[in-house]
Amino acid sequence: MKKFLNVFLILLAIVALTSCFAVNEVTSIEFTTAPAASYRKDEVVRADSFSVVISFKSGSPLTLKLNDSRLTVTGLDGDKLDTKTHGLKTINISYQGFSVSVSYNVEGQFLSYWSDKANRSKEKTLEQLEKSITNAADLAQLAYLVNEEGADTTDKIFTLALEGNFDLSAHEWVPIVGFKGKFDGQNQTISGLRITDGSGDKDYADKGFFATTLGTVSIENVIFDGLFINSVSDGLGEENKNYGVVGSADGVTTFTNVIVKNSTIVGHGRVAALVGQTNAKVVISDSKSIGNNFTAVNGYAAKSADGNGDKVGGLVGQAQEPIEISNSLVDGVTVNGTRDLGGLIGYAAKSAKLINNTVKDSIIQASVPGGMTPNKGTRNLGVFVGTVASGQILEFGIGEYKNTNENSVTLVNANYGEISLAGELFGGIRNDAPGSRDVTVKLGTASYKVTVTISEAIGTTERYDKLLTLVPQFAPFADFLRDVAKGADPIPDLPVSTEIVEIIEIIVEENQDQ
Repeated sequence: MKKFLNVFLILLAIVALTSCFAVNEVTSIEFTTAPAASYRKDEVVRADSFSVVISFKSGSPLTLKLNDSRLTVTGLDGDKLDTKTHGLKTINISYQGFSVSVSYNVEGQFLSYWSDKANRSKEKTLEQLEKSITNAADLAQLAYLVNEEGADTTDKIFTLALEGNFDLSAHEWVPIVGFKGKFDGQNQTISGLRITDGSGDKDYADKGFFATTLGTVSIENVIFDGLFINSVSDGLGEENKNYGVVGSADGVTTFTNVIVKNSTIVGHGRVAALVGQTNAKVVISDSKSIGNNFTAVNGYAAKSADGNGDKVGGLVGQAQEPIEISNSLVDGVTVNGTRDLGGLIGYAAKSAKLINNTVKDSIIQASVPGGMTPNKGTRNLGVFVGTVASGQILEFGIGEYKNTNENSVTLVNANYGEISLAGELFGGIRNDAPGSRDVTVKLGTASYKVTVTISEAIGTTERYDKLLTLVPQFAPFADFLRDVAKGADPIPDLPVSTEIVEIIEIIVEENQDQ
């Protein structure tokens, strides 16, 4: 009996000891304070200036500074950020299998502007540039003539020389503001375009090779390799938005055979390969976004406000006017932000027509880089379109013209739960008021209208809870749309031109920023 009691006590002690070391399941890890977008070379920035919060399945979250031994951190220089050499640096923080990464740029010695007198082909006139652009200095001269001297490029055609050298990495690029006319790259490559914070006084709200387009514009047959646009270093809610090859398309703009690859673009919102925001009709065909990383950062480091971090797409961030995309490819791209995230388009405010496009090996993820109020959460991720405005039409090709998803996924990596619809064709409907909202999905000759009704007030926990209960209802309808787009016949209980009421709820934007 005594022997049995001793064995029992030993087993009891083992159980007690095991329970002491039992690990509560981790649900997420995210930054509470994160590094800025840019630092100077050799600037001393201590790692313990930054922290992450770890959330568990049960119990209170744990906040740790980056120098805490319980974290596995790579990319630091001892107890500091690595600022010894210029370029893009990445820190990865892991805890019990969950990880979060952040990138920052080290400026090094300030690079002068391409448009400075010493760097541009100052002797060339607009007429001479029309005939042929032969090098990076010619591109800088074009920017200077348009920006500083008000040269009118309406109906003019600018062509890159076949034997030209268009490496922009030697100096900071100053975006061309208000470009009109045609830009033909003749399949030449513009490489090393670089726009960062702290780059002197030439700071434009819209950032890209073109800050804005006006009138009627055609951009064609050009490759952009290694764009680096990173402009959120102030970190707190500034309007650092509209980033891409074109920051804001304010004129009717056509992209044909435009390729963006190996590029990193970071802003507070409206970030994409080709155009950050459209304010006029845009038509995109035969274009590609390959191996890129696009991120929108919420400027609020604590979850006390909504901030930004929205409207990111593999090709287009936010489309305010009708848009058409055909025969285009997004391959190996990461789209990252808080909401309104899509493989092709982040947010469509008007009708969108998408025919024969492919989103391949890409990740569309809501990881809350920054903060987010818990009663809003991450939402609206789509393999093709993130969010569409209420009352609009999404037209998708079917059969041989269908849009194809090849191994691309939507992910929510935050402790708010999977409240995004995360659909394949689209991920959400937006309306800035309680009540009904709807979207019509056209698949060939079939038309499906989805109507959503919810009366809970915007911004309330009750609304948030209602949304969580409705999300699972979306899955069967999303699967149905996908199957029809692939060529399946409509099934009896979901006929052509049906109206589907209360089948889904999408998180509605609370801020009024468009």
